[in-house]
Amino acid sequence: MAAKDNVRSKCRTNYRHIFELCRYLPSKLSIVNSGAEQWIASALFLAWDRHILGGGGGDKSSLLELIETDELYKLLGVSQSYALSRADLVADLYVSAGRLNRFGKIGKSAAPKDSEIDPPSTDATDGDELYWLEQDKSDGVVERRRAERSEQVRDRKKSTKLKRLYDNSCQFCGTRLQVADAGFYSEAAHIKGLGEPHNGPDVKSNMLVLCPNHHIQFDRGILGLEKAGSDYQIWSKADRDRLHGKKIELKHSLEEEYIRYHSDWFESIKN
Repeated sequence: MAAKDNVRSKCRTNYRHIFELCRYLPSKLSIVNSGAEQWIASALFLAWDRHILGGGGGDKSSLLELIETDELYKLLGVSQSYALSRADLVADLYVSAGRLNRFGKIGKSAAPKDSEIDPPSTDATDGDELYWLEQDKSDGVVERRRAERSEQVRDRKKSTKLKRLYDNSCQFCGTRLQVADAGFYSEAAHIKGLGEPHNGPDVKSNMLVLCPNHHIQFDRGILGLEKAGSDYQIWSKADRDRLHGKKIELKHSLEEEYIRYHSDWFESIKN
């Protein structure tokens, strides 16, 4: 295979092989980006490390710019919008962890030979997330243009304090996701969404601290909360989910109005 035609395959294979070696992914997956929410934080750390080692800037704006200018989301196997939404949160953690300074002495290890790496299957794709794999001439030079986008202005201090209150542990399952020697990752999930058409407030009473898996399930209406006496318990639409009926421990107050809105919204779009 010509070098030009082999670029995409090598990039995907190398990244996937690293994730398998680190046990972020099981071996021989049928698709590259399966379960991306479980490993994208570690993948971004790796990409930003390489960026800085190559002389790139280490400030947050430079890190986020890399997602678009180098089309990093294509190497990650996810959509641009998904990569940007996760990168904005992970960049704060990366900077606070000290960037490359979070390591002691960095040792060298031999890279695996191409012949030792099983190429990933490309038989299955996950909807629009991998639409770019099928584009004609996608390995060629890509035309670039400047673009402006509208972003919600959030108070990161609120979510950071809330995550510290729960020690970066998921309020649903208790998972504390380690992404560095002394760094842990969690996400602040808004119960009533901030964007259109919800227009929820960016306040602590509208937030939960969740792991990436349960954050996306909550945002998609697979998981939710309901009142159970003076407590709140989880409801789940997932088959045989052990979380269903589990009461959550609260260290901050929630607004019941937002809880009802979340459940009512997903009931309305189902009907």
